[in-house]
Amino acid sequence: PCRSTFPHATVPCRTHSFVTMVKTVVATLMALAPVGTIASHYWEGGMMMGDLNLTISGSHASASCPGSIADGEGCALDGSDNYNNVELTYHKATGKFRGSITTNLCSNDNYGYCALCDPPGPTGHQHTAQCTEQELPAPLYEYGPNGAPLRGRVGLSVHGVNIYGPEEAGFGIGNNPEPCTDDSGVEGICYAGTDVPTCEYALEVTCGNVSKVQHSLMLDTCGGHAMPYHYHND
Repeated sequence: PCRSTFPHATVPCRTHSFVTMVKTVVATLMALAPVGTIASHYWEGGMMMGDLNLTISGSHASASCPGSIADGEGCALDGSDNYNNVELTYHKATGKFRGSITTNLCSNDNYGYCALCDPPGPTGHQHTAQCTEQELPAPLYEYGPNGAPLRGRVGLSVHGVNIYGPEEAGFGIGNNPEPCTDDSGVEGICYAGTDVPTCEYALEVTCGNVSKVQHSLMLDTCGGHAMPYHYHND
């Protein structure tokens, strides 16, 4: 089963652990560094949006996702709309995979289950398909070692789903969404660079109690959230 950051919350899920995903797909974590500007999080149709204008080294739109739903269509909440085509060859001399992954970035799992929401259940937030081809290794990180970026994609799962690093863009500051449900004036803040589980635990104090936290903003029980949908952990 895919487990939440909270040990009491589990739902059926088919994701691999973060380490397994990274080792299986790209030996060097692919180091997909953003080379453009970074968007702040904002709300659209009840979905937390963010990182929509990141430029990722070696990533570009693709017209070759045969049988996939169209770009911009909502990805099925049961994971059935996932498309991926992995064409990688492992090179012993360099210890790297070479080739490409083509994906529509739809989750392959029953994503969006919020175990700490009241009542617990799917958030109903759908991310959308975007047919994408990712070259491996990323051109800007052909030679290394190199540090992984703090924001945006650092890898893809074996099913072509985004893997981000642990840091979040923040909540309750700037254009980023307010993480407390209470309208009494209490303002919960998680500064950029905080990992999501730490943020969620801290908000239980700053928002007043666990019931006043916008848990639907945080990680689902597959370790992912937001749009474009991405994993922060397993």
